[in-house]
Amino acid sequence: MKFLKFLFFLIILINLNSKSFAENHCSGYSNDTLVGMYNKRKCELGLKQDEKLNFSQKIKLLNPLNKKKMIEDKLKELKIELPDAPNPVGAYVAFKKVNNLLFISGQLPVGKDGSVIKGKIGKDLSLEEGQKASKLCALNILAQAKKAMNGDLNKIKGCIKITAFVNSTEDFKDQPKVINPASEILSAVFGEDGKHARAAVGTNSLPLGIAVEIDAIFELN
Repeated sequence: MKFLKFLFFLIILINLNSKSFAENHCSGYSNDTLVGMYNKRKCELGLKQDEKLNFSQKIKLLNPLNKKKMIEDKLKELKIELPDAPNPVGAYVAFKKVNNLLFISGQLPVGKDGSVIKGKIGKDLSLEEGQKASKLCALNILAQAKKAMNGDLNKIKGCIKITAFVNSTEDFKDQPKVINPASEILSAVFGEDGKHARAAVGTNSLPLGIAVEIDAIFELN
């Protein structure tokens, strides 16, 4: 019995030392690039840098990297720079997680420089200007989602639905066209899982006189 206890303690000690060694020994590899992360993972698994890997080793090695970098790389490919997540402008929270769902409050067309697109589409603004506003709303939705996930958008499986409000004149009938760019951004970032249900509603006024407001619901992994 004493021998078994000693053996159990020895196994735990070896595992702790191995983990500590991997963390310290492999800390020189950068996490800033896929190559750096790939080499660090090889080090952590006790593999030589020039060692050829079998199929199962490659899967074990690459899966964590692909998950971690996938969305970041997609944003770079699309040349999308997310702004800082805007603070709420009222007595509410910007996002709320419930089980495996993430609810994002209505986002405004605020640019990185703090400028806001205001006006009524069909009178003060053109269709194209309205589409620019919807793009900004989508970027702010992604910024809020990233903040909600502590910086890791890969924790999001996909977008379920967005609801869009378009400040427009009574005779303006292209609200769906105004919101299409926002939908396209979400679909481009999350792929098939980014395709979502949607409502695009015309309204005679929006808070602060903004042109567009969009909220979103995401499914989490």
